[in-house]
Amino acid sequence: MSNTQILAEQGPMMIQAAEGVFDLANEKLQALEVLLRAFAVVVAVLFIIYRAISTKGAMAAILVAVACGALFIYGVWNVTDLQDRVGTEINSAPDGSSLTVDLAQPATLLGHAA
Repeated sequence: MSNTQILAEQGPMMIQAAEGVFDLANEKLQALEVLLRAFAVVVAVLFIIYRAISTKGAMAAILVAVACGALFIYGVWNVTDLQDRVGTEINSAPDGSSLTVDLAQPATLLGHAA
């Protein structure tokens, strides 16, 4: 039996696209991002426990450590959102390369006699 006859008997075949290098890299980076976020939470909790032990249970130091840990976790978990916000603010600022002049009103140059 020829290859053509074998393929004809099997019916239509679905050819799946092979995963490319970029798909694999994207998948690995997403897994690394999850791992780093979990690591950041563990570091923050360990920092709070360390401060509680080193200050022998001083409530003010523990509360400051909790606030610092929460700020650290917020920054790690929302770094892309913060980057997008800052990028939007920077890109929306006027660049100063264009100048609008109203020709209906006379212009005066500073430092020159009229």
